[in-house]
Amino acid sequence: MKPVFKKRFVFIAKSMLWSMLLYVVLMLAFNWDDVNNKVKSSNPITVMSNITSPQTPEANNPAAIPPSIAHNMGFAEKIITLARNISGIIGIAIK
Repeated sequence: MKPVFKKRFVFIAKSMLWSMLLYVVLMLAFNWDDVNNKVKSSNPITVMSNITSPQTPEANNPAAIPPSIAHNMGFAEKIITLARNISGIIGIAIK
């Protein structure tokens, strides 16, 4: 191996190891309850419910859909909306 390539490879490998260590430490810190429950094989939160009547989801109820998304867009409106979204994303990426 060339010395420059070897130095870069070692740097990248060390960086990846430190990143992995930081990720593991942060996940253990933020999700300690979940990790502890998994290690102990216990689940203290068990939700049980008895449903006697079938419930219809709100998606099947047209009255529950907000009027702002209830209308169908035409082809031209879809293209204009897509162009606005793309231009907004490009504008944010350039800044």
